[in-house]
Amino acid sequence: MPPWARQACQRLDETGLPHRRVEAWRTTDPEPFLKRLSVPVPSVGARPDDVDLVLTSEGQWQVAGMLPDGVCLLSLEEAVRSEHPVARAWIDARSGGEGLSEIVRAHGGAGGLLDVRGVIDRPLKVRRLPQDGLAILPVLLVHLAPGASLVLDDTCVGAETMLSAGHGVLGADARLHWIRRVPRELEGAWWCDTQAFEVAEGARLAIHDLMTGAAWHRQDLRVSLTGEAAELDFRSLLAATGSVHGDIRLEVRHLASGTTSRQVHRGLHGGAARGIFTGLVHVPQGVGRIRSDQELRALMLSQGASALCQPQLEILADDVSCSHGATVGQLAEEALFYLRARGLDQLEARALLAAAFAAPAMESLPAEAARVVRRDLVSAGLAREDA
Repeated sequence: MPPWARQACQRLDETGLPHRRVEAWRTTDPEPFLKRLSVPVPSVGARPDDVDLVLTSEGQWQVAGMLPDGVCLLSLEEAVRSEHPVARAWIDARSGGEGLSEIVRAHGGAGGLLDVRGVIDRPLKVRRLPQDGLAILPVLLVHLAPGASLVLDDTCVGAETMLSAGHGVLGADARLHWIRRVPRELEGAWWCDTQAFEVAEGARLAIHDLMTGAAWHRQDLRVSLTGEAAELDFRSLLAATGSVHGDIRLEVRHLASGTTSRQVHRGLHGGAARGIFTGLVHVPQGVGRIRSDQELRALMLSQGASALCQPQLEILADDVSCSHGATVGQLAEEALFYLRARGLDQLEARALLAAAFAAPAMESLPAEAARVVRRDLVSAGLAREDA
C-alpha cells in the first residue's frame, strides 16, 4: 500500500465517514450512497469512442491519435515518485467530501497526471474508467504551467455507482476551461465527486458543471484563488426529473488581493426531483480589492419538485465588493400566455422558456458540448408538466 493510502486510512479512522449530522451533508443523506459503495458493480463494457485520452482503472493513459505538443502524461505513481507538486497537493488536501475523498486516496495508486506546458488550441476529451467490480474512478490530476492554456472535457462515464476525486493547479497567467458533464445516459447512476483547484497569480479558471443525468449525484468543489488577480468563472446547470436528487457545493476562497469570482447556477426541476446548490465565498483578513458575484436561480416545472439555493458569505476583510442573490420560482403564466398567443402550443412554449432560463449556465460553452446538453434537456422531457 502506498504511503499516501496509509495516511488516508489513518485519517478515515480519525474522521469517520460523512453523515447527516455533518453540516456539509445536512441537505443530502450520504448513507444510501455509502451502502452502494460496498456492493460490487458490473463492468462498464466497451471503452468510450470519440475521445482523446482514456485513464484506465490501473492508472495508465491510452491516447487516441497524436498527443498535442506541450502535453505530458504520467501515472499517479510516477507523479508521486517524481515529487510533482500537484501530486503532493492532492495527497495533503483536506478539502471537501468529508471522508469520501479519503476513500479514493486509500484505494491506492489508480490515477494519472495531465501536465500541460503550452497553449493547446483544441479541446481535449478525457474519460476515466472504473475498475471492474469497484465503484471508484481513477484520480485525475491536472497541472498547467505558467502561461499554458487548455479546454478539458471531463465527461463522466462509468458504472451504476461512481466515486471520484481530483485536483488541479494553475500556474501564473494560465487558462483552464474545465467542463464536467454527467450526461443523460447515466440517468440510473449514483455518482459523487470531490474536486479542488488552486489558481495562481493572473490565472483564470472557467468551470462548466453540467448535470443532466444520474439518479443521485453530489459534487463538492473547492477553488482557492492563491495569487493576485486570479479569476474564477463558475457556471452550473442541474436538470432533474422523476425522483432525481442533485447537490452541488462550491467553496471559493479568495486568498490574495485583486481576485475575482462569479457563480452562475441554474436549476431545472420536474417530477419529484430535488436540486440543491450551496455557494460559499470566503475572504480572509489581510486581502483587498476583492470582487465576487453570485446568481443562483431554480425553476420548478412541476408541483412535486423542490429546490434549495444557498448563497453564503464569510467576509473578514473591508475592501470587498460582493453581491449575491437566490430565487426559486415557476414558469411565468404571463410569458406562457404571450408565446401561446403567437402560435406556440403549451409544450413548445414551456420548452422555449426553460431553454432561455438555462442559457446563462451554458454561456461560453463550446458549441459541441452545448449541443449535447440541449439534446439531453429535450430527451429529459423537462417541458412536460408531468416530467
